[in-house]
Amino acid sequence: MALTCAGLGEDPAVQRGREYLQQPHPPLELSPGQLAEYHFYGRFYATHAAWQAGKPAWDRWYPIVRDELLAQQSTSGAWHDANIGDEYATAMALIVLQFPYGNVPLLAIR
Repeated sequence: MALTCAGLGEDPAVQRGREYLQQPHPPLELSPGQLAEYHFYGRFYATHAAWQAGKPAWDRWYPIVRDELLAQQSTSGAWHDANIGDEYATAMALIVLQFPYGNVPLLAIR
């Protein structure tokens, strides 16, 4: 995502990242119910990278990550992350879910 913002969208590292986003689903976690240490951070940047990559990558990535996040939402409306905290997890999940609505200022950089 950072390389694309720097004008290096065709760099081999960016291409490898885009190939990673074409995997069948977001990567599995450590074990059922246990999130990876940077789960929400990673979902945010991967979602932004998929947005930058264009419609095919976006159309494949977003529905999967959206459904994953909605399934992880607690009945109170928050998201839980024992590593970083619920406030951060909730904020990052909500930012990811707002991408299609254009409410994320970073989306001006595509």
